[in-house]
Amino acid sequence: RAGSATWSTNPISGDWYTAENWNPNTVPNGPNDVATLGASSITTLTFPASSTTVLDSIILQSEADFYTVVVKESSLTFVGRGIPGLTGLFFDVASRSTLIFQGTSECRAGIYNSGTILFQDQSSRPMGSTMGDTGGAITWSDQSSAGGYFYTNGGLYFNDDSTAEKVSSLGVIGPGFADISGHNPPGLAIPEPYGDGNIYLGANNLTISSTDRIYPYNGSLKDGGANGGTGGSLTKVGPPGSRAILDGSSHYTGGTTILGGVLLIQTEIFDTSSTPIGSGDVHVNAGGFGGTGHVPGNVIVGTGEGTPASLILSGHRMFRIKQSLTVASDGLMEVTIDSQARRHGKVSARGVTLTSGAQIEVSDRSGSKMATGTVLILIKNTADTPITGTFANLSDGGTLTVNANTYQANYEGGDGNDLTLTVID
Repeated sequence: RAGSATWSTNPISGDWYTAENWNPNTVPNGPNDVATLGASSITTLTFPASSTTVLDSIILQSEADFYTVVVKESSLTFVGRGIPGLTGLFFDVASRSTLIFQGTSECRAGIYNSGTILFQDQSSRPMGSTMGDTGGAITWSDQSSAGGYFYTNGGLYFNDDSTAEKVSSLGVIGPGFADISGHNPPGLAIPEPYGDGNIYLGANNLTISSTDRIYPYNGSLKDGGANGGTGGSLTKVGPPGSRAILDGSSHYTGGTTILGGVLLIQTEIFDTSSTPIGSGDVHVNAGGFGGTGHVPGNVIVGTGEGTPASLILSGHRMFRIKQSLTVASDGLMEVTIDSQARRHGKVSARGVTLTSGAQIEVSDRSGSKMATGTVLILIKNTADTPITGTFANLSDGGTLTVNANTYQANYEGGDGNDLTLTVID
């Protein structure tokens, strides 16, 4: 006999389907049934193999101990409130098991998942920690929403009009992955991911916000996924001063747009082929872009509409742009010199256009005096044509002083069409 009931303070076992474990002696299993958990001598509850259970909700009383609910080769579905409120409840979803949230039910419990978890309709996971094992999968569909902390070696699927705006941390580790190929256009917004797992974009856009995480995302952003599709793209948003770091080999083809904060890319010093940024163009509409390694497409810094945007050249390695570089009228090229170490930021591109109004900002992190005649190549133009235009605050032949050194600019330097700074007396 089914019905709402409270777990006994002294049950005879941890079996959900033993009626004597409940008060009254009924097993909660119905769309209106509520299972209440309080203080008890047994706090590990198990749904037996092959069982199919439907509940309105599981409620923990204030005096309840920490509970573990094991879904073992069985199915558990919530169709009402789900797991509302702050709880000391933890789900262990075993392989060949299914945990489902439907309607407007929510899940605030901790989860360890080796099976299948489905969030459907307007169900939600507004908070809580989720760990996923290899082979486990969580799918959000319809208008369901994800939140909390994720660390997974399994799969995360975001389909339809699902959202992930309440996700605090998204880690995809090893064979773990996230897949937004089944999402409706334009795509999904998440916090900056971490780990070395893949994220499949299909034909969609992935928007990442800065979390100022110390460690970069060194996985791969790719077209394709369970629903296929090409032309996946990346958008970076965030407040001024925030940053996100990509360090991996990505293969999305729809380009990258930076709308706020700073996006940095990193590659190994001898890696001249892979790139964390995909194969499309990079549009820095606001915020900043820089790092090390190379960019396969064109880079356009600024929009010409007055919103500050920067190309940040702070490392000692060449930042390589395989195609052209354009700095718009509201664009800025930030170059950092280390005069003590004789290193400086620099960029190469196949064709360079400096639109009227574009600015350059040069700083020195040390301040040592360099030898007169020292030449710094700031822009290595690999095209046969000269650089088009000059920076508004640095004319051809003009000078600037940074700490202990005064430099003279030459837009026909290097092999004849590079921007160089030469130390003068």
